[in-house]
Amino acid sequence: MKIVCLGDSFTEGFLVKKTYVDYLKDRGYEIVNLGVNGDTTSLIKQRFIGEKSDVLIIFAGTNDFYQNIPAEEAFENIKEILNKSKAKINILVIPPLVEEEDTYPVYELINNSINYYGQMLKTLNLPVVDARDVKPSYIDGIHMREEFHQKLAEKIRELL
Repeated sequence: MKIVCLGDSFTEGFLVKKTYVDYLKDRGYEIVNLGVNGDTTSLIKQRFIGEKSDVLIIFAGTNDFYQNIPAEEAFENIKEILNKSKAKINILVIPPLVEEEDTYPVYELINNSINYYGQMLKTLNLPVVDARDVKPSYIDGIHMREEFHQKLAEKIRELL
């Protein structure tokens, strides 16, 4: 089974040796990792060409909200990415919440955007993995340790 993983640093692998992509590959899936650290949904939309695959996993949005891009715009970009998809199955991943700190009230606003974006993604009637439901294991308040990625890969595998 060929799986294309499209996203940002969570997909590419930032601050960890193994991401959910690597854990899926360990299970024998043919993986194409199209994760780029720092990408917004707009940048992902621009570079995605719609490679043929059995499964497309889209895990993106957090960088949009850090750049104050509205959840509605990120959602529209995801719909355009889906229009380019040549996968038999499209799976959407709702990003995990960022770790909130009293000294950075913007983090609460980012989480509000993630929650609203998650609600919109669920309206597309596609398989959704909600990374907010995976116990967080923060490295830097945004990115997660390998145990998070391993659990996320298990949730994705349930949909395959």
